[in-house]
Amino acid sequence: MEAVQYAKALKLKVVGIDISKSQLDDAKSLGADYVINTLEERDYETKIKKITGGGCHAAAVFSASNAAYESAPRTLR
Repeated sequence: MEAVQYAKALKLKVVGIDISKSQLDDAKSLGADYVINTLEERDYETKIKKITGGGCHAAAVFSASNAAYESAPRTLR
């Protein structure tokens, strides 16, 4: 969650992605501009591209899930 605070301190737009509602609630309370539950939003990569106007400039992955590491590059410009 420190990553959200750090990014917001740098005036960056933050999109939090997780499968845990509590983690997403925490990210939102710390300033995430958008949160996406990937269990509910299957086409989240397209949603991220729409939210960001074409894709993220950077992605940080804090997960043990291989799927998270595989999908992160697809959310970039």
